[in-house]
Amino acid sequence: MKSMKSYTDGLTKVIQNKKYWLLFYAFNLMFALISAYPAHTLISRYLNHSLRAEDILRSFDFMAIVNFFRDNASGLSVLVASLFIVSLVYGVLYYFLMGGVYSVYGQKDAPTPFSDFWNLCSDYFLRFFRIFLLGALLLLILLPVYFLFMSVLRFLKPHIFNEIISSLLRGGALFLIGALFLFFNMLLDYTKTFLVLDNHRSVLFSFAEAVRFVFRHPGSTLFLYGVLCLTGLFLMGVYWVGSHFLTGGNLVSIGALFLFQQFIIFLKVGLRLQFFASQIVLVNRIRSPFSYL
Repeated sequence: MKSMKSYTDGLTKVIQNKKYWLLFYAFNLMFALISAYPAHTLISRYLNHSLRAEDILRSFDFMAIVNFFRDNASGLSVLVASLFIVSLVYGVLYYFLMGGVYSVYGQKDAPTPFSDFWNLCSDYFLRFFRIFLLGALLLLILLPVYFLFMSVLRFLKPHIFNEIISSLLRGGALFLIGALFLFFNMLLDYTKTFLVLDNHRSVLFSFAEAVRFVFRHPGSTLFLYGVLCLTGLFLMGVYWVGSHFLTGGNLVSIGALFLFQQFIIFLKVGLRLQFFASQIVLVNRIRSPFSYL
């Protein structure tokens, strides 16, 4: 009950502060266009100088792709480097904005003026960036766990005569690694929550509080996170079904598919913000249950 109420209250909080939803959507759209422009330029230049451009666009040609990579090796290296730089800038600015959004969702009083939002972003940026470094460290912990599972499976494979069992074990290992990744991501979300709600200066102290909170309330925290993840899977399913109906080479179909894609991306951005808001509501609800009656 607490989890589902936190889910709906988190969605309400995101809608009430819809200007930040629009801000994050515009932010993601801007960087998507920046990332796509160099690739679009490289491909367009190649097609304009290719005698088989019309055939390549009409049907899939594996050799054309091979030739493209061979003829544009230097351009592709520049493209990869530029995408790496864009990704770094995106990550830094994303964590900058995230501190402000967490602060907005953590306040129970009047809405935060947009001018104060940028001050909140700068106030929490360095602490949130340290949380990012902590997350990178946790991911590094997953790597030896993954290689350990794969080593065990390679050792057991000669003794397993059923290929189906071998595939199930491999799939189970990957599922376990994925579950650990999501669990670590949830811990980092709650670390941000406690850091903002209690205005901690220490990231490690906030992380310890997050671990303590999750293990004290495993049902509520895991159920809420699971429902939010299922919502994300539902959006992916809607996109998969909708994209199959919006097929065709005419401008109307292409335009409709683009608008549908942007609508799904807009909802996914809102869902990510709902992760933040719902977990903040859950912490406040468990800490002060009578204030939500």
